[in-house]
Amino acid sequence: MGNQYFLKEGEYPDYHVWTGISDSIKSCLLLSLQKGLDVYRLRVYEKDDCTGKMTKFMNDCTNVHDHFCYPIRSCQVLGGLWLFFEKTDYRGKQYLLKPGKYERFTDWGSAHGTIGSLKRVMETL
Repeated sequence: MGNQYFLKEGEYPDYHVWTGISDSIKSCLLLSLQKGLDVYRLRVYEKDDCTGKMTKFMNDCTNVHDHFCYPIRSCQVLGGLWLFFEKTDYRGKQYLLKPGKYERFTDWGSAHGTIGSLKRVMETL
């Protein structure tokens, strides 16, 4: 599956600037924010299939554990585009989530349910 990186418009002299691990890019996706994606809502769950303990997010969160003390096994993006990061303070592997239901953490490309921080995608690339 590889690593995902969310890059804003700008110049990147080398891959270390965006904390990349290689100078090779295999694919690229251009995102454009659509009208109606300005409402950001996200539900995260402790169990698969969007069950178990749940909490909601509408804003960026630098430390998910401060608000939800469970592994995130599934989620539902109800509005906007979101980035999940494996570590706190928007560090580590990144996962882009579009509106929809993610019944298992593997649905968004993670090997486990460790999410340290999350952020709304609010800029057009």
